[in-house]
Amino acid sequence: MLRPAKILMPLALASGLCFVVLASQAWLKPKAKAYATRKLASLLKQTDLRVQYEDISLMWDGFRVEGLACTSPQMRVHGAVEVAFRFWPGPGFGRPERVTLDHARVALLRSPETVRARSSSGKGSAPQVDAASLTLLQKLLKPGINLQFRKVRLEVLDARRERVMHINRLDATLSAVEQHVEMQLQGFHYRGREILQGLNGQLILQEKQGRLPFFVTAREQGSEPWQLQGAISADLDSLELRHKRMGIPSRWQPWLRSIEPKDRLELLLKLEVAGLKKGQNLDFDVQIASNNLEINHPLLSSDKVGPWPFTIRAQGDFNPERGSLSVRRGLIYVLQAAQKAQMKSSFTLAKNDLLKPMTEDPWRLNWKLAETDCQDILDILPRQDFPLLQGFQVKGQVELTANIELLPEKGRAIEFPSGQQTFACRITRVPENFTENWIRQRVQTMRGQDFVPITGISEDFLRGIIAAEDATFWQHEGVRTSALIAAFQANLKAGKVLFGGSTITMQMVKNFYLSHEKVLSRKLQELLISWALEQTLDKKDILEVYANIIQFGPNVYGIRRASQTYFGKEPSQLTTAEALFLSSILPSPNRHYRESYCEGRLSEELQERMQKVANGLATMQPGQPLLTLYQDSVRRLYFQGNGRCSSKLQISRRKEAGGSRF
Repeated sequence: MLRPAKILMPLALASGLCFVVLASQAWLKPKAKAYATRKLASLLKQTDLRVQYEDISLMWDGFRVEGLACTSPQMRVHGAVEVAFRFWPGPGFGRPERVTLDHARVALLRSPETVRARSSSGKGSAPQVDAASLTLLQKLLKPGINLQFRKVRLEVLDARRERVMHINRLDATLSAVEQHVEMQLQGFHYRGREILQGLNGQLILQEKQGRLPFFVTAREQGSEPWQLQGAISADLDSLELRHKRMGIPSRWQPWLRSIEPKDRLELLLKLEVAGLKKGQNLDFDVQIASNNLEINHPLLSSDKVGPWPFTIRAQGDFNPERGSLSVRRGLIYVLQAAQKAQMKSSFTLAKNDLLKPMTEDPWRLNWKLAETDCQDILDILPRQDFPLLQGFQVKGQVELTANIELLPEKGRAIEFPSGQQTFACRITRVPENFTENWIRQRVQTMRGQDFVPITGISEDFLRGIIAAEDATFWQHEGVRTSALIAAFQANLKAGKVLFGGSTITMQMVKNFYLSHEKVLSRKLQELLISWALEQTLDKKDILEVYANIIQFGPNVYGIRRASQTYFGKEPSQLTTAEALFLSSILPSPNRHYRESYCEGRLSEELQERMQKVANGLATMQPGQPLLTLYQDSVRRLYFQGNGRCSSKLQISRRKEAGGSRF
């Protein structure tokens, strides 16, 4: 059984010790304040920090400075600091062991005035370490003092002391023994917008060529983490980072909905940034590469197109205060390893304020394709998506320039400066199904007895179809560049594919080889095949094929079937008005079939169109009584067999023109 004395004695000693401690606080506190003041002065010696504080309180292992205010030309710190000492036997007994910045607010001022000094060090040289800025850090690390940041709010201010960026919470531990920093950030904001939900990682405090390596994981709202590694300069003014990932971050997928594969896209990123502390602008050099990018957009194709192995490099600057971004030098490399082909283009890009909507502040892009081999352009295109272009061999070079403004809600503006476009390609070999004999045999097989050679077709129809559809047919080389550019600009402004600017050659190719899908992949094949056929076929051969395959109404294909359906005649027997009727119902034959043929009279719209075609022909054939013949024959125009039409007649649109698709 324990005696009461054995219990009361320790309690009495403990109470006495507490009394002594409490009684001596009035004496210890001034001593602690004096010691803390001397220690802070020693730590801050040889720095430009000015320090004030409100009070100092004692802790069991050190002291706490309340209401601390540290200011310098580039930094302001407000909060509390705790200094803990080593109180167990061994080396460093009685020395500070840990300094903690607690619930503080740190404001960093970017100093554009020093940009000249920074840039004068020269490109390619190792970063110059600012010894003064590291004095405090070195004084803490050298004797083995650990640093802690606990619930610190970090802000970056511009020259007007306005907040540009801020971090809601920073927690970090700097280990003097292991020479590294463990850090965790929450809520990284730029001008009021959250850019990153969080970031955590490690910074190695062992310099390698003036840089400190780091490994971090960045988190976004509703997105997979980013694993980043790189290095930051010892003066914290520049950094470089590298990133490799698989898949598109889920947060970005709504903006990149046309990019595939969503979960398997291989992406490599390398970024270098300078001017974090000292420059008015952040200078950047970024490289992005992928080898399995695919594009899935209804305007491009009904299926995804690719892969498109590419590398993009952009060098420019970003002004954090204004939010302006400028790419002074950009390069795009598109590769196809199987064909050993490469297409290199350059660009500049600018936006005045990244946070403003593009309707108010559009992206401005200047793009240039330098002299590139024509064969390389063909080989760049994925074979499975452009099957008809396989087997073509070309020589020569292409050079293109475009100025583009991206305005997604008000349309797009694109300009191709005159005198800066070069297209000097020529065909050296075509596949068999693009030769004259193969095409003629195929058309004759398709049409059978309905095939009509060009000598059996009314001259008025042939001239009328040229006047109505392609007035420069005899002069161009399959493509009218000016009309195509105008149509392209109209499509961009409309925000959808309307096309237009087609020549007779292009329409022949579309009806003979391709579908009627309004997609860019089909249009590109149409352009290139039209240009190729103009170099292998005679103009009359193209006109003959076109007249025998185009649609003139519901299930009415070819000039012979059209002549017999509408007028009960052979193509060579058409009057001037009948010939101009057939040439004028294009490119909307089904509608004119319903509105004119089935009604037994010409619609007002068609009458005006036929008159314009007749006037055009009269201008092209001065001295001939074409208008008189037209006026005389149009009064006697009679449709045969239109009683077959009914009010319930459904006009179907042909999905695969020309009978077959190759």
